[in-house]
Amino acid sequence: VRTHVPARLQNAAVFGSTARAEAAPSSDVDVLLIFRRLPPDREPHASMAEDIAARLSQERGVAVEPWSVSLPDLRRGRRTPMLVDALADALPLWPVGLAIPRPPFTTDDARFCVRMLLARIGEGGREVAWLLRSGYHDAAARRMRDDLVRGCIAALLLRLDTRPRRAQAVRVFAASTKVPRGWQPVLAWAAASFGPEGSDDQREVAIPPFGLLAGARVVGALSHRIRRETLPPRAV
Repeated sequence: VRTHVPARLQNAAVFGSTARAEAAPSSDVDVLLIFRRLPPDREPHASMAEDIAARLSQERGVAVEPWSVSLPDLRRGRRTPMLVDALADALPLWPVGLAIPRPPFTTDDARFCVRMLLARIGEGGREVAWLLRSGYHDAAARRMRDDLVRGCIAALLLRLDTRPRRAQAVRVFAASTKVPRGWQPVLAWAAASFGPEGSDDQREVAIPPFGLLAGARVVGALSHRIRRETLPPRAV
């Protein structure tokens, strides 16, 4: 990477299950690449690192998954929970002896992430409406489920709870938040859609028995609640 990617590498570290000594024999080796600076879309540098990792994986028989970020991504008000969690677990690879930065997840970071999540939910509302009009009910159910998860994650992030993902995020939100009774079957459906392990986001998402329109209304109401009750006006 230092030789072939035209960006200055600041740190490299192993993170995830390998760093936590929890990896299964089939697990990928996740490598965090922290560059001094990257373009906003991280291209072509991220793809170049992925190509290098793919060649190495083929040669060595061990799947390596790189994640390219830059120092500006570590600034307060720009950090994502996944990055903060990755840094918390990370074991340094390069330079030898240089500590990996381990910044906390702050309220400013939460507001930054929640704004992005609310934007995605807004896009999803328009997409779900189009899918329903066009008769693509299965696709509408999946997008609605994903946006409901985004809403639950957004609410948890504002409490600085960064760990829950997928079904766990829905269950933690449902267990820790007073919600209208009509939301409960929608939240239960979303959590169950990830399968017994709560993490299978590739399985088919069943159309909910309460109907897609009812689910879409819950997504909209949750988004509105986050905007109204937890985000200051300047952050909306």
